[in-house]
Amino acid sequence: MTYKILAMLMIKLLFTFRGSKPTSKIPASDFDAERFAGTWYSACYIPHPLQSKLGSLSFSFLFESDGNLKLTTRGYNAKKKEWKTKEQAATFKGSQTEAWFSVEANSPYEQQRKVIFLNEDYTQALLVGPTKNTLQILYRTAEFTKQDLDSLIERAQSMGFKTSKLVRVSQHINDVPEH
Repeated sequence: MTYKILAMLMIKLLFTFRGSKPTSKIPASDFDAERFAGTWYSACYIPHPLQSKLGSLSFSFLFESDGNLKLTTRGYNAKKKEWKTKEQAATFKGSQTEAWFSVEANSPYEQQRKVIFLNEDYTQALLVGPTKNTLQILYRTAEFTKQDLDSLIERAQSMGFKTSKLVRVSQHINDVPEH
């Protein structure tokens, strides 16, 4: 039984980190978890091999009384014509003023997440994972300007992310491609 768990862990690590460099990006400072809480809409992301392609993708962060966050990811699978929802616990890796948390994956695994950019109004964010192959460009609303998106893409590119790999997310169900 122990060997099975070890083998599964090694396979998970292989798929998670193959060909990817760790990100040493510093999380946004003076982070206000209560202001950050709420729904964020994905404008685009770098696809992960284990991630299904969903449209109308959103992330809701609920600030809980124990000081942690509950993350609900929701997206529309056009091929299956159904909504996918996943709830996960997120715990802060440091203080609550650092935008760095660990999100439960498939137990006992965790995924590190950092908000490395957050505008003053808490309406735009760059959310990254443990490697440079994990990036989400997020907005508070499903509607945003091309100029704002281009600005965040340029910011991500200047931080070393391969923005040519970004996949645009449609927030309108009728526009979600069937992958």
